[in-house]
Amino acid sequence: MSGARDHDVSKLGPITGAVREAWGTNPPVQTLIGVASLAAPDVLFEVEALAARP
Repeated sequence: MSGARDHDVSKLGPITGAVREAWGTNPPVQTLIGVASLAAPDVLFEVEALAARP
């Protein structure tokens, strides 16, 4: 599929629920960036993470 996909914010529910379950009311900083395409046409989202331990 070429071009931008129709982004549906309601699909973020499972991610939001998992973050709330793990972090409660004080979650870490998060950024959501829409892009025209990802590495493969059947990919719906990509997660990139960086973790630090104090």
